[in-house]
Amino acid sequence: MQVTSDDRTRTRLRWVLFAAVGSMTTGYIAAITVATLAARSITGSELLAGVPGSLAVISTAIGTSVLGRVVVSAGRRRSLVVGTAAAIVGAAVSVFAVFESRFVVLIGGMAILGFGNAASHLSRYTAADLVSAEHRGSALSLVVWAGTIGAVVGPRLLGPAGDIAERMGASEYAGGYLGAVVFMGVALLLFLLALRPDPSTLAVVDDEVFGSVATAAPVVARDVFGRRPVQLALAAMVIGQLVMVLIMTATPIHVENNGFGLSLVGSIISAHTLGMFAFAPLVGRIVDRVGAVPMIGASAAVLVGSALLAATADPSATGVLMFALFLLGIGWNLGFVSGSTLLSVSVESSLRPLIQGRVDSMVWGSSALASAGSGVLLAGPGYTFLSLLGAALVLCLVGMLARHRLQPIPAT
Repeated sequence: MQVTSDDRTRTRLRWVLFAAVGSMTTGYIAAITVATLAARSITGSELLAGVPGSLAVISTAIGTSVLGRVVVSAGRRRSLVVGTAAAIVGAAVSVFAVFESRFVVLIGGMAILGFGNAASHLSRYTAADLVSAEHRGSALSLVVWAGTIGAVVGPRLLGPAGDIAERMGASEYAGGYLGAVVFMGVALLLFLLALRPDPSTLAVVDDEVFGSVATAAPVVARDVFGRRPVQLALAAMVIGQLVMVLIMTATPIHVENNGFGLSLVGSIISAHTLGMFAFAPLVGRIVDRVGAVPMIGASAAVLVGSALLAATADPSATGVLMFALFLLGIGWNLGFVSGSTLLSVSVESSLRPLIQGRVDSMVWGSSALASAGSGVLLAGPGYTFLSLLGAALVLCLVGMLARHRLQPIPAT
């Protein structure tokens, strides 16, 4: 097969997306890591400490839907530039808030930053548009893999950036936001200077969508959400996000409540994030080879197993808990990559950005719900019940898969 200049340009654009998302994720994770600490430092209240981070997640849910509409009207590149610029503004506002100890301003800054962070999540669909349907799992998983950079580098920024902030006469917590400004600035430059031409102009148009019947009538968003492949993709991503955030958010507190320190908490969360991102390229290749639907089934199996393992682990068996969180990350990744792939091949190109934005909005909305509910469940029924609830939620996805098995849809 002859490689054309357009093919080479598409490959270059995918690597630009990888680098930009890696840089943007690094800045976002640095910012979100210090958000709780900065809020508690300013207010002196643990009750209010989680507000900025929660608002950032809610704003990401809103941002994915809004930026999806920008794609429709102005193209992929403009959407990414607008989102990244907003994230930089939000990080800069947050720096000012920490300098001046203004909690309300910090809330506003994190809300803007969260809105802009939606651009990094929608980038995976931009990469998927640049290849044919049979390679979309690999293409979008490459951008998901960029999250590994942020997971590793972001937290390690806090020490050096905090020292810089203190030398400037501010709280060390301002350093995380300064790092976010710098790394998101790098991402913006990549989008402005290197993401050319607009990926929308080189998108591989393939409107032979899976799981739908050809019709002469105009297709609208409501029709698309009635398709079984779209419903399954949505369920895979939303349920995976709910279960992952529910258990992940509660685990650090559960570990501390049983007498272990921050060092162990950090090791457990590191194992979790490794599972979330490190194997994304391999998962993408497997999705392309065996199909998205079977991999959604694999996601459900791993998520149930990890939730049951967390629920039954003895509090002193920290190695078992670490393995459970590692599996939880892998289960999320399987569902996220396969669900995103199934969605990208189940919607016409003209409606794809709008539908993708709405789906991601639901995914991040579920993340906010799980984050808020996790503390309530942990304080009430406890960690075992919370983990078992996670396993029960995945059974809803298993039920959908069983129904689709009786009424087959295409595998990819």
